[in-house]
Amino acid sequence: MLKEPSVSMVEEKARKYMALIEAEPGHVSDNFNTLHYYSLDNITEFLYGRYGSTSALEGSESHRALIGDILDPSRRKLSWFTVHLNTVTKWLYSRTKTMETVVQPLLPMQEPATYTGIREFALQAYRRFRSDMETSEKEGGRALEEAEGSSILERL
Repeated sequence: MLKEPSVSMVEEKARKYMALIEAEPGHVSDNFNTLHYYSLDNITEFLYGRYGSTSALEGSESHRALIGDILDPSRRKLSWFTVHLNTVTKWLYSRTKTMETVVQPLLPMQEPATYTGIREFALQAYRRFRSDMETSEKEGGRALEEAEGSSILERL
């Protein structure tokens, strides 16, 4: 039986956030980055649970690098184009071969343009989940029935 996401998950991440702040010299932190780490760790735990929760608050550089997808300044430019010139933007990114080379300088953000690190991370979490599912099916379903996951992925 799956349990509901508990406050304890959020409390645990809040404790880790406070520990991160306390470890900073003079207890001064770059809130913009550290709050992104806090959000990333909470969201990935809620979505992927044991299959892909991040540990940016604990200092994992590879997990912290996932934030780079969001913070890339060219993302704002792409977002503006997508909102205000949606049809043109879709057309620009759908060009291939010679035309792709011609339009490349006009692209609001060079390809790949959309959250490649975060998407790859999510795909890896899903692959781990599918592998567990396949193993569980071979073993008669016991492994997943015994797991007490509360992530969205584990509810599939």
